[in-house]
Amino acid sequence: MKDEKSTQDEIQKNEEIKKLTSKSIQKMDNIKEKEIQMIIESVINKISANNSKVLEPKKKVLEKKISLIIVQIIGWLLLISCIYRWLIYFFIYEYYRPLTDTTYLTLIFISFTCINKFESVILNSLASISFLLFIFVSILFIPLTTNILSFIEGLGLHFTIVVFQLYLLFNKKIVISKKYLIWSFLLYLIFISSYDSFVRINAAVEMTEEIPEILTTVIIFYVLGISTLVIYFYKKKFGILLP
Repeated sequence: MKDEKSTQDEIQKNEEIKKLTSKSIQKMDNIKEKEIQMIIESVINKISANNSKVLEPKKKVLEKKISLIIVQIIGWLLLISCIYRWLIYFFIYEYYRPLTDTTYLTLIFISFTCINKFESVILNSLASISFLLFIFVSILFIPLTTNILSFIEGLGLHFTIVVFQLYLLFNKKIVISKKYLIWSFLLYLIFISSYDSFVRINAAVEMTEEIPEILTTVIIFYVLGISTLVIYFYKKKFGILLP
């Protein structure tokens, strides 16, 4: 009888030991799974953060808080005015030509550049690439300025764009990327030739009879190309040009 009891006790002890060991193993497995999941998540977060830095690196330009607020307010006001213009011409007037102007596209890029506080390399490139083009357009608008309205819509607007673009160019804190410069160059060429019109540009500066469309096409191509080279070499000289 004693032997039977002892064997039963031993069996129960063994079963309890097995249960305890199985529970401890399960706990260890759970801990390991959690640790592995945490490691995987941290690695994914680091990779995504590094990729975002490589694709769209950020560099602080404005130090003062008041400057940041003012620039962002200007950006939002400009974006709201562009949206308002789109609503008016698209839904009320049903006149779509003003929405395909290169000037309108550039104003949208400038608004987003201000909202992002000049920290977006992509937007900096897009907003500055056409500075030489707008310099020529501003000069051509000078003899056409006859009243306040023509000044605001012509010389005043385009000269303001030039001033902003030159700020992006000459500010030694604003970073631009060589890759995005090339993309911006191609985007403007495609946009002007597809959505905008070389004929419309001639008509806007009242040069339809003096300059043929093919000449305007060539001039815009070279002007954008020279703008790209100027930005590239200037930013590279001061070490603020990314690959």
